[in-house]
Amino acid sequence: MALPVVLVPLFTGLAAWIGSFVAKIVSVETLKFLAWRAFILFLVFVCMPIVLFNVGVDLIFKLLEAAMEYTGGLEMESLTVELTGIAGYIGSQIYIAQAFGIYMAAIATRFVMGFIPFLR
Repeated sequence: MALPVVLVPLFTGLAAWIGSFVAKIVSVETLKFLAWRAFILFLVFVCMPIVLFNVGVDLIFKLLEAAMEYTGGLEMESLTVELTGIAGYIGSQIYIAQAFGIYMAAIATRFVMGFIPFLR
């Protein structure tokens, strides 16, 4: 369906008016501001977390390395029960260690949520 010939100049004039209005509002300075804002948001939300993660991992690695030097390289004894033989095979097949970790995380979450006053 085509527009009637009478409405074509009306729509072109309206489009020209909207274009000139937008051109007055959106200047080069506005575009520069938006570009800088996009660049800074990119740095804050993409680059900074990667850098902070790498610095944190490096710091923890150095602290653990210093602790191992201080203790003389002694191996820490495990607090978990070591399953051997067929019990170890069955335990690894049904993911006993992962299930225990999830269970302990749930208990810790419930404990921490007890400190939040509006969740009681």
